Amino acid sequence: MTSRALLWLLFCLGFAPSFAQVGRSSTAHADPRVAQQLKAAGFSYLVDEDGDYRVTIRFTDDERTQQVFINSSTEFYQGIEIREVWSIAARFEDELPAHLARELLERNSRLKFGAWSVEKAGSSTFVVFRVHLSADTEGQTLGSAIHHVSSVADELEKELTDSDNF
Repeated sequence: MTSRALLWLLFCLGFAPSFAQVGRSSTAHADPRVAQQLKAAGFSYLVDEDGDYRVTIRFTDDERTQQVFINSSTEFYQGIEIREVWSIAARFEDELPAHLARELLERNSRLKFGAWSVEKAGSSTFVVFRVHLSADTEGQTLGSAIHHVSSVADELEKELTDSDNF
C-alpha cells in the first residue's frame, strides 16, 4: 500500500464516524433536559438502556395505559434542535394492510400536531404516532405533547385491537 493510500485510509477511518453523525446529537446517556422537563410537568418516568425516557399514561375512564417514549437523541434542522415523542399503537406480523395505510394518511391530513408513521422491525410492522418538538421546550409543552401522543395512539390501538398492549 502506498503512503498516499495509507493516508487516505487513515483520513477516512478518522473522519467517517463524524460524517455519520451529521444532523444527530450522539447521546449515549439520558439527556438531563428531558428529566427536568418531565419533573416540571409532574411526570414519573423510567430511562431505558438507550437513554430514552418512558412515561406510562393511565386513562382512568377505561383503565387503559399507553407507553410514551421521549428520545434523548436529537436531530437538527436549520439550527433547530428537535426531539421526538412517540408511542406505538399497533403491531402487525407482516405488512400493514393497504386500507389502513390509506386511512392513516387521511388521518394525517386532519391532524394539527403530530403524524402517523410505519416502522419495520424484522418481520413486524409497527404503527407509531409521533410529534417533533424543540429539544428545549418547557415542561408544560412536553407534558401536553405526551398527553396528545398517548391519547391519539391509544384510540387507534383500541379501535384496531380492542386490547391494551402498548
